[in-house]
Amino acid sequence: MTSKRDATSGARSHDRVPYPNRSQRAAHPRHLETVATLFGMTPAPAPRCKVLELGCATGSNLIAQAYDLAEGRFLGIDLSGLQIAEARKRVQSLGLKNIELRHADITDVGPTWGQFDYIICDAVYSWTSAEVQDTIMRICRTNLAPNGVAFVSYNVQPGWHFRVTIRDMLLYHVSHLEEPQDRIDQARAIVQFLAESCQDAACKDELRSVSQLSDALLFHQQFPARCF
Repeated sequence: MTSKRDATSGARSHDRVPYPNRSQRAAHPRHLETVATLFGMTPAPAPRCKVLELGCATGSNLIAQAYDLAEGRFLGIDLSGLQIAEARKRVQSLGLKNIELRHADITDVGPTWGQFDYIICDAVYSWTSAEVQDTIMRICRTNLAPNGVAFVSYNVQPGWHFRVTIRDMLLYHVSHLEEPQDRIDQARAIVQFLAESCQDAACKDELRSVSQLSDALLFHQQFPARCF
């Protein structure tokens, strides 16, 4: 289970540096239904599906799905109250009636929440504690309907090798800083220094990729409260 201290820290970081708005095409129920069907499953039809998103941030991914699939039902949760408030404003402005957004911890989800045809957990698993990772798997086991599909993204080796190395260097360089913007600014400075000094082509490519991240993605992917 997430401690109150960890949960408070995580919510505070996302309140101060909101996770960027983006829609994950690969997590759309139409895509998930197609892939599951190709693998021999009989998933629920996307137009009338029931979806749960863990860590929905400002709702950009889930709101787009709810707008597209008017007969579906959508529930999103996030630890950041400010981001949930922003998401609710968007839902209200669009007049959507098929989506609910809750300010909640992933560990709050239990059997009483019901079952879902599709469960989405994008850009969360690799950045949280082992206890929360186990909870995500438990939710996929308990709250996924028969023939349901779970989309859980995560970072793995060897593909993430260079970025982990760069992340460790950035963490060491900014370890004495508390303010998010100070950490971001110093991270960009060290990335630039490394890019100018490094002779390895593969490492240079990763440094270039990191340098092109937005401030919010740089902060949340390189300086999470928990990782792996």
